[in-house]
Amino acid sequence: MNDRNARDRIIQISIQMIQEKDYNKITTNHIARKAGVSIGTLYYHFENGKPDIIKEIVRRGYAEFLDEINLSNLTIETLPDFLKAFLKRYLEQHKENKSLLVAIEMAYLSNRKVFQDFEYIQNELKLVPLISRVLKQLGYPDKEDLEGISKFLLYSIDSIIHRHVICEDLLIKDEELVKTLSEMIFRFIKFSGN
Repeated sequence: MNDRNARDRIIQISIQMIQEKDYNKITTNHIARKAGVSIGTLYYHFENGKPDIIKEIVRRGYAEFLDEINLSNLTIETLPDFLKAFLKRYLEQHKENKSLLVAIEMAYLSNRKVFQDFEYIQNELKLVPLISRVLKQLGYPDKEDLEGISKFLLYSIDSIIHRHVICEDLLIKDEELVKTLSEMIFRFIKFSGN
């Protein structure tokens, strides 16, 4: 098995195992054995073991999600419909991968310092610059704090979606959440840009 195949196999098996078992009950030895690789190969590809595997799963998930987004015709007039469609798909993706989402949260809570570099995902995928570019495209003033505003939007959306998925619609139904979030973001962009 070549390096790329081994890495992909480890990710594939990890996802499968996380969906079948509790994240904390899975060990790197279990993953390596089921993936058909040595423990040394696993640690060669994922130096910190499970936390690095989780980070790679998240990175791939974001990359796949971002590939689906078309921002070319986005205007302030089309923004409300775009936000609803975007948030609906974002929520669906998180719900489809709830066991992975819970595993990510557990990994973070059990070893926060390993995730101190978690911003690498956002840096690699250029999520904050992407949001900043969208804000500029929509006529948002080129303020010094545009990066901070973009991070705020990204973290707010992500945090709210995570809580909603983990709490299983405890407070609000999916449709209401998408509508409320899209209205909140639209108003934020429209009124704070003036």
